[in-house]
Amino acid sequence: MLQESSIKKLNNIYNLCDNAYCDVDINQFKDDIRKIIVEVIRAESAKVKGEKFSLYNYVEKNKNYRPVMECVYHDSGYKVACDGGVLVALKEDYDTSLEGRMFKQNGEEVEGRYPNWRSVIPKRDDNWIPVKFNEKVFNEWVEERRAEFKAQNAKGTKWQENWQVRVEGRHTEAKRYHMLMAAAKKFGTDCFYIHKDDVCKAWLVENENGIAIIMPLYDRSDYTYLDL
Repeated sequence: MLQESSIKKLNNIYNLCDNAYCDVDINQFKDDIRKIIVEVIRAESAKVKGEKFSLYNYVEKNKNYRPVMECVYHDSGYKVACDGGVLVALKEDYDTSLEGRMFKQNGEEVEGRYPNWRSVIPKRDDNWIPVKFNEKVFNEWVEERRAEFKAQNAKGTKWQENWQVRVEGRHTEAKRYHMLMAAAKKFGTDCFYIHKDDVCKAWLVENENGIAIIMPLYDRSDYTYLDL
């Protein structure tokens, strides 16, 4: 990661341009330096965000309710996590000794049989259409909802069940949309797939780096929707 001192040095060069005497176009040079600084900061910020991705964000949170679902499962080159509403299978190398085994976040190994996760992955064909994530609009909307909620509740909360996202007549929790988008970023893509006719089909992210799905929910009049 670029050190803060390096960014300061770039800024110092930028400021020194005001006092420079040379044949180059100083304004153009300053503009080029400014663009470099902005791009570096954006790149480093993206790296930090990427490092926060964890499959354990996708496991069952109710302790000891379904122990195997609190685990990350190693299956034929995939690391799999599922909380019942969101499933992520990350294509990633791991030690062969881990094959077929599952572990909680604290390192505890759990014995048992992990559900057949492949059976719930839809087979994509020409009836599936790509949809781009609208991260900017989504994030702005979520922040507005949180501000409204905190104004009414002293403690506040990160997510509310009645915050819903609607895409092409399909609905899902805002939190699930956020989780699917985070998985897509990890896989290196900015889109997901929906079935053009069957609104009950899962929302699917799929490429050579992994698979992720969320299930749509039913429309409710008392929910707050964001149409994307």
